[in-house]
Amino acid sequence: MGSEDQFSASYIKAHVVEGKTNANDIKALYGAPDDTISSGASYAWEYDKSSTLSTLQSISGMIPGASSVSGAFSSANSAQDSAQNVSHAADKASGSTERRGDEVIFWFDSNDVVSHWSLM
Repeated sequence: MGSEDQFSASYIKAHVVEGKTNANDIKALYGAPDDTISSGASYAWEYDKSSTLSTLQSISGMIPGASSVSGAFSSANSAQDSAQNVSHAADKASGSTERRGDEVIFWFDSNDVVSHWSLM
């Protein structure tokens, strides 16, 4: 992911072209979807900003002796939330109108090409 926020409108607009970007391109950018939605001939992939850490935290809780790892994931979740709050406050103070979200959904047509996306 690097330093760019994959859950910002500017990142998505720079990397995803409606009618051109396909499902393989999205998977290369975001990995496997957190959820899939079907609707007739179209479908959507949903990505949740916090799901990766939550999934890793859940898995680490099942490993004997991994309580310190689970605690580290809790700390990482808290740090991520704090960083997001600071970012929102800084944007507000600077007058930035950048849209960010915690979830992005990419809708695909029957040819596996992005038809539209939404950021929440």
